Amino acid sequence: MINVEKLLQKLLAQPSIQFKKLQPWMLPKKTAGVYMITAKDKPYYVGRTKNLRRRLPEHLNGPPQSARLKKYLADSGECANFEEAKQFLLEHATFQWIEEADMRTRYFLECYATAMLQPKYGVSEEH
Repeated sequence: MINVEKLLQKLLAQPSIQFKKLQPWMLPKKTAGVYMITAKDKPYYVGRTKNLRRRLPEHLNGPPQSARLKKYLADSGECANFEEAKQFLLEHATFQWIEEADMRTRYFLECYATAMLQPKYGVSEEH
């Protein structure tokens, strides 16, 4: 049986990395996992991915269909546009992540973390 509470506590215990300091080599190659983006001391987004090294930088540099958090920031009016949303993430956002190979476990953890942490933005899609 999957203990999602234990996995959530493991995620929350991970060190926070500032987006402005993110370098792709900091993340393992082709590693699946669950991540949380925090800004202004609040959870902003919880996601899951098949490839952390590819996915996390997409939140900064990707187009609207993959840089969903930037899109949410701009659409909500919190930021005026995509470029301002990128600057917001660089200046205010951090992320934490854990590796998780099993697709179902990633799904359950993302759902549980979203329910428990109530991030400001979020969807249940895997990238």
